[in-house]
Amino acid sequence: MATITTPVTLLEAARTGQLSLRDSKLVEVFRQDQTMRPGGSVNFFDIFPFMDIPGKMQYDFQRELGLPTITPRGMNATATRSVGSTENVTESLKIYPAEFIMDKALLRTEAGQQTLLNQTLMHAKAIFQLVQNHIFKGDGNSSAHQFTGLQARCTGTQLISEGGSDGGDPLQIANLRLAISRCRGPNKVIVCGTAMAIRLDAAVAVTTGVGSITNITPEQWGVQVRAFDGIPIISVADFEGGDTILNFSETASGGSTATATSVYVISLGEDGVHGLRNGGLMDWSLPSGTAGEQADVHDMMFLPGLCMKRKQAAVRIYGVSDAAVIA
Repeated sequence: MATITTPVTLLEAARTGQLSLRDSKLVEVFRQDQTMRPGGSVNFFDIFPFMDIPGKMQYDFQRELGLPTITPRGMNATATRSVGSTENVTESLKIYPAEFIMDKALLRTEAGQQTLLNQTLMHAKAIFQLVQNHIFKGDGNSSAHQFTGLQARCTGTQLISEGGSDGGDPLQIANLRLAISRCRGPNKVIVCGTAMAIRLDAAVAVTTGVGSITNITPEQWGVQVRAFDGIPIISVADFEGGDTILNFSETASGGSTATATSVYVISLGEDGVHGLRNGGLMDWSLPSGTAGEQADVHDMMFLPGLCMKRKQAAVRIYGVSDAAVIA
């Protein structure tokens, strides 16, 4: 049986030789291609860990729901028996494929080989861009072929509303601190879209006793990012630098206008939120199946999933408008 490894970021996996040379090159391209973020150049995949489960398409674990009841007893009295509450959880990996065709004659030229390289990198980035989107916006109920993201997984006390105004309300510092207190586990990060990160970055920079500059880890080569109460602020964007993932396109609870966004506080790691993957990005080429077509079909595939070990490992503040952060 394959050993399930501790979750590590793709960057860490590349630096420690756990990825193929091709996958390591892709990781470096992703880092360079991402637009610099407010407060630093850390992108989401620099800090988001994946657990590799080779040979598997699902990951089973028990999630703790409630502690057992403990009752003190007298001398020689019978102890009260109790068991903690748990639930069995199965997280399934999903198939994220890509395919393109290259003419065999073109592949015999330098330009063709460069085109092949460019197309390989572009398709790989497109796969990871969709995976990043689904980490937050994935909905396994509407599509069985994608994993469910954090927006749908945050329920009950994991949800904090900014108010009932149509179009959303400004993010409040008090609600951000409430979200941090409700998020259980170490390695917390604040994650939001780039526009919201600019708003939060501005508030942190001018609020005495709130903001600071901090280093995340040595694995990021000492990259500096803004932090709120010591919690790093990480913004997410697509590989064109566009604010298309956590932008102001959500409907607030108070109306029907889709001009709000969400801010997440997430505990990353083995006991919190992490990704799942069965190996790295796979690619191969085969002759085209079309009769008489002188071309190769290039296929790519990544097998990812998402896991939240404890219910309170992620907290979502929703209904946040595009306005300055307030106290």
